[in-house]
Amino acid sequence: MTSTRSPWGLPQPVINLAQRADGWVAERSVEARSLWAKSGDGVNFLTLPEHLRDSACAASMVFHVWLSDSIKGILAGNLGLSVKELEKLILWLAASHDVGKGVRKFQSQIELREDVRHLVSRVRDAGLSLDQGVDELNVDKLPHSVASGVIIRDWLEETRGFSRRSANSVAAVADAHHGIPSEQISERVALIIAQYPPAWRKVHGELLEATAKLTDVDVVLNKLRKKGIRRARDLQLLTGLVVMSDWVASNEDAFSLSGSDSQAERVDQAARAVQLTAPWHPVSDASVDVDVSFRRAFGWPSEYSARPVQKAMVDSAKKTTGPVMMVLEAETGAGKTEAALQAARVLAAKAGAQGLYFAAPTMATANGLLDRTVRWAKNTTDQQVRSMYLAHSKNSLSQPFQDLKLRDIEPELSDGSGAVVALQWLSGRRRGLLSNIVVGTIDQVLMMALQQRYSMLRHIALAGKVVIFDEVHSFDLYSTNYLKTTLSWLSYYGASVIVMSATLPPARRKELLEAYSDGKISEAEDPSYPLITVATPDEVTQIPIEEKTENEVVAVNFIEDDLDTLTATVTELVGQGGCLLVIVNTIARAQAAYQQLCVSFPREVELHHAGFIAWQRSEKEDRLRAELGPHAQRGSGRPWRKVVVATQVAEQSLDIDADVLITDIAPMD
Repeated sequence: MTSTRSPWGLPQPVINLAQRADGWVAERSVEARSLWAKSGDGVNFLTLPEHLRDSACAASMVFHVWLSDSIKGILAGNLGLSVKELEKLILWLAASHDVGKGVRKFQSQIELREDVRHLVSRVRDAGLSLDQGVDELNVDKLPHSVASGVIIRDWLEETRGFSRRSANSVAAVADAHHGIPSEQISERVALIIAQYPPAWRKVHGELLEATAKLTDVDVVLNKLRKKGIRRARDLQLLTGLVVMSDWVASNEDAFSLSGSDSQAERVDQAARAVQLTAPWHPVSDASVDVDVSFRRAFGWPSEYSARPVQKAMVDSAKKTTGPVMMVLEAETGAGKTEAALQAARVLAAKAGAQGLYFAAPTMATANGLLDRTVRWAKNTTDQQVRSMYLAHSKNSLSQPFQDLKLRDIEPELSDGSGAVVALQWLSGRRRGLLSNIVVGTIDQVLMMALQQRYSMLRHIALAGKVVIFDEVHSFDLYSTNYLKTTLSWLSYYGASVIVMSATLPPARRKELLEAYSDGKISEAEDPSYPLITVATPDEVTQIPIEEKTENEVVAVNFIEDDLDTLTATVTELVGQGGCLLVIVNTIARAQAAYQQLCVSFPREVELHHAGFIAWQRSEKEDRLRAELGPHAQRGSGRPWRKVVVATQVAEQSLDIDADVLITDIAPMD
């Protein structure tokens, strides 16, 4: 019986390509093998054919290990290809993306470096002149990405019968693989390359013909010959996959600069070094009672039951078909976070999604969600290790996230059972979003709406995920506009979205639903609260939730604005113990209140505001969550008496509980 995976866990198609590519470099001409791609350290280096071969194999790993079925289906359907044909196209785009390194300006740029100038001599010794023409000498830079686009475009026109427009659309992937697409394939670069000697043009053609044969792409190119790749959104995903493949192939820990090993051994080493994780596979518990499901997922005691909001959210998710946008409106404390995670689990399992992104309004909120999401992920995934990332600019200050980055080297987790780790290669600034499960700030998702470098990597990272947006009522006009554009992108990619809010205005809800449906649907107003709204591209369904009403009496008293009154009130309220939160509008006011209260309650008062340096603020938030968070109880972490004086950062940023609140009247914004 033939195994579909190698001993190191790679799918059989990746192994097959590595075996086909084993002698591929040796079959290239002396001229092609003289070109360098990675100059190395003066001893080890990679030739251009070697790097193109590695890139094809890296793309095969990305396609068969990391890429989700949902994105494969969407992208193949948009291009009019089968999934198998899509694979061939992606492999060829990756294999050919750096052919533009075969130009004189790139090959001669290291001539003044004594340690590697011998690589330039190899090119001349092979008979390729490095004497640049006037036009080439007069350009300061000739980006090899743009050169790749021109060379591929010309080859498609001359040998495959493409029109200029169709050829440009396919070549645009190589043109943009350094993160910034040129407005059009540079005509100045095209003029320079058109004047290249026949020996150079012959090498270009040889490499492209050879990569086409290696990846068996001609049948796909024939389908694309007339129409090309028309949609920018499809180009975003294709380019994102090529960028990802190029970064794997360019990682020297993965594909070493010593090309002596067989290609199968090189791919094995790359798999071990990069550790790409397969798409998220949450454990299916469709047949399990919803209360039991929630207990297992969140580690609840046996006497706990899911709330009506939580049950309704999961039931609604189970009834959906295809990508949806779900809007959950419920009061604070109704369990929206748990409801959204469990609904996302259902939606991801149905769609074959790559993972989950939980978008929080602030870094502190994201930090607080990390532990909860890690525990949930452990309880709901299958036996394979899943990658996790904390997506914001100060994640290095989060100790729980740093602990995750160390877990993948702990021997007790080597079997991967229920483990969630932050893998090193998937923890880079731009690569972290490629992880299966990501908790981060909202801006990391909203940047899908911006034209910025390597936007295509962000798109491929988020296109296959279920995305949860928390507290969308807090967005201002500008953030809402970015959110609407982002929802349009996610809808196009077939990604499901969950939006949560306690106080979402109906007009804002309508805007967001229309953005996701491209204006094709409109909703009927339902004044119910709590409320779940489910939108598909064709219709909107609103589901009122019948909560058990309980009478609750909340006493609100007004006190004078001076510090003496504040101190007297705090003493009266927590003199016999208890945890109290004071929220004021300015840092100066918080500092003054803190100093006054410290006299009456030494070592029992905590000051928190946005003016602390980053590491101090992160430590304070971790400590406050440990003492006053959801898992702290009397006699088990929660202090007998605690007074926290904070600015409004505590209102959106910290998941903590106090027995009593003293607050300034908040400003209108």
